[in-house]
Parts: sequence; structure tokens; C-alpha cells
Amino acid sequence: MDTFPLFLAAFLSGVLLIFTYTSIGLALSSVSKGKFFPGIGLLAIVLGTKVLAVLVSTLFDREILYLLSPYDCMAHVGQTIIGTQPTYDQYSWTWSLASLVAMNAFALYTLSARVSSMEVTRE
Repeated sequence: MDTFPLFLAAFLSGVLLIFTYTSIGLALSSVSKGKFFPGIGLLAIVLGTKVLAVLVSTLFDREILYLLSPYDCMAHVGQTIIGTQPTYDQYSWTWSLASLVAMNAFALYTLSARVSSMEVTRE
């Protein structure tokens, strides 16, 4: 009974993580015609934006690029939901949540626009 709120918070964070990465992956899949581009593109977006944000933070002492990284935004929101010690203290977690909502909205818009215009075809 003591750990149920923590379990529920971790479950909610996991659902948000799965929804975000799935929407980005499906949007990439609807844009591509190749077999391997969506997987490579998803890894490039997740890991590439993370590395870019760390490099900019280290070199210029600016943490604003963390808002472009789905990995960092999800970590920031997940830390807040679960209630652990935050590692992103330069900006509020609401900015990360707004960034996640914008990423999901853009990805789902791209997916729905491609599917509704019948540009997505698979053999």
C-alpha cells in the first residue's frame, strides 16, 4: 500500500513515454519510403538531440536546447511526476510538458495529414 502511489506515477510516466516515442516513430514511418529510415530516424532524433543539448550546455552554459530533446523533456516530466530529485533545474517542468505536447501534436498532425491524403502506401 505504501508503494502504490509511486507505482501509479511510474505507470503514468511510462504511458507518456510510450505515447511520445510511438507518435514520433509513426510520423517518421509515414514520411519515409524505406524500411530502415524510421528506426534510424527515431534513434537520431532521440539521441542526437540529447547529445546536441549536452554539448551546448557544456560549451555555452545554456540549457534551452533541452526543450528540443524528447529524451530530456520526458525525463524532466517523469522526475516531476514520480517526485524524485530533479536534474533539470534551469527551467520549470511545465516547459518540458509543453514541449512534449507540441512534439506529439506535430507528429500526430504529420501522420494524420499523410494518411488522409493517401500518400502513405505500403506493399
